[in-house]
Amino acid sequence: MTIILSYCHKDASAAFALARLIATRTDMEAHELILYSSQHAPLPTLELVEELKAHMKLAVMRCDNDTKDYPLGANLMFAGLMTIIAGGFEVQDTIFLAEADAFPTSADWANRIEAAHGKFESAVSGHWIDWVEPNHYNGNMVLDREFILRTPVLRRPVFVAWDCHHAEWLAEIGAGPLSDNPEILLPQKPEPNMPAEWWFAQRKNGKRPSYIHGQSGFAIIDRLQREGFPAEDSSSR
Repeated sequence: MTIILSYCHKDASAAFALARLIATRTDMEAHELILYSSQHAPLPTLELVEELKAHMKLAVMRCDNDTKDYPLGANLMFAGLMTIIAGGFEVQDTIFLAEADAFPTSADWANRIEAAHGKFESAVSGHWIDWVEPNHYNGNMVLDREFILRTPVLRRPVFVAWDCHHAEWLAEIGAGPLSDNPEILLPQKPEPNMPAEWWFAQRKNGKRPSYIHGQSGFAIIDRLQREGFPAEDSSSR
């Protein structure tokens, strides 16, 4: 699976910390990571690149478009990413779009996300959000490479985040509650400043998901780097 970790000038430090955790603490043997930045966001240092490459396959990629405003910035980056991949940039058959304000909860998180995605007939899977309108997938989602190659680059919205704007279109190709990936979670009421124990206690279908979105800061990432991942309890499988 190709994991594409997108970031802008605001969350570059978080992206680099997450990338280091993924490389040094998780199983990336069958996967690869792309650090994908907006045009004027800082690039990883040579030292960080060398450190990451010592543990996994890595590429660094920059979007040609740049804006500091949300949601237009994220929308421009998504449109740019679709163009890059459709233009022949080499990625694996399964792609996970990852955001920096998130963290894995197990060393085999990427294996679990990819395996869960493979059980669906849909070319898209992720956390299906049905508590806001329109119902849509959270931006941390899994896409099939062939789906991107056969899909025209989507018209970018200006005032609405792309994952909400294109929700109806994604639903038309099978994305929806029936392909809700059990390994990806955005808590309904995320509390960024809650302690790590609060985040690790989150459950989806009675199990701890392997990738949780919605945290900010470095406390959880730092803890996982120091202590490793918490043990799975009996309800987490």
